[in-house]
Parts: sequence; C-alpha cells; structure tokens
Amino acid sequence: MNLNSSLFLLYTLYGSLYLWLSVSENKVFNSLLSIYPSFPVGSGPVWAKDLKSSDFELLCQDGTTQPVSKFLECHLAKVPAHAVITRPETRKEVVSILLEQQARFGSTGSDSSFKMFQSGSGSNLLFKDSTKCLQEIPRDTKFQDFLGKEYMVAMESLRTCSNSTSDLELSCTFHSCQKKE
Repeated sequence: MNLNSSLFLLYTLYGSLYLWLSVSENKVFNSLLSIYPSFPVGSGPVWAKDLKSSDFELLCQDGTTQPVSKFLECHLAKVPAHAVITRPETRKEVVSILLEQQARFGSTGSDSSFKMFQSGSGSNLLFKDSTKCLQEIPRDTKFQDFLGKEYMVAMESLRTCSNSTSDLELSCTFHSCQKKE
C-alpha cells in the first residue's frame, strides 16, 4: 500500500474519522472531519468537495483496509460515549441533579419549555444533539474500563513516538510546573 497514492482514514474521535491525505511525494497532512455518513459528495471542506466515499479506505486493526461502508467491521477502536466527569466527593449530588433535570427536560421530560438534548439555533451546546438520555455509570468504574481495552490500546499506540503529547494536553496535567519532555 502506497501512502503517496492513497487516502487513509483512522477512526479516532467520537463520530469522526482521522484523515491522512497524501498531497504529493512524501508530503502528507491530516485533518479531522466527520465523513461518514454525513459527508455527501459536494459538501465538506473546499479541498474535499469532489471526493467520494470510494476515494477513502479504512485502516483496520489487522493492517488491512476496507471501504468506508465497512466501518462497523473495520475500525481501530470503538469510541465510547461521552461522559460527565466529576470528583468523587461531588458525584452523588451531580448524578442526582442531572437525573432530576433529565426527568424534567430530557427527551421524554415533563417540561417542554426547555430541551436539554437540543441546541435550538446552535449545535451540541449542552450535550450532543444526538443524545437520547443520560445513564449513570457504576460508582467504582475505572476510566480504563469505561473506555474499553480496544480503545485504550489504540490511544496508547499513539504514544509510541516521543513528543506525541500535545502542548494542550501537557498544560492540563496536575503537574503543569514540571518540565516538558
């Protein structure tokens, strides 16, 4: 398989595909975009307006490739649902508030004056607009278990290169005063 003549998609973020596009000999750039199923011909970024799903391939865990339509069978990892994260000491209160508000303003809520899973004129303002309901995660669930082994392996493989941690991620650590590697 030749990177200089092929397009590759790596499944990474929630609802998105990571696109590696070969521009010319040994010059490759990447871009995040949602491509399937909401990337019909003629839409998307200007540089991609003439691209069709047949111009892309998915990179599977076993190193093979498949057409984009095979995304359920061929992916690097299934991306877990989004989650609300809180400190252990406030968990009970946060869960209670969210479940009460969902009962009132959720998809089947008792009060139609506000919909917590709809953004009106915006997009994904409070929760993703595709959210149907909130579900409590058991108290002692470790984040690795929530994310899943397949996802953790895929994310850890991104750390095989030195300097692969972004400046943003480094600034979000509890030890931000430590030297960057």
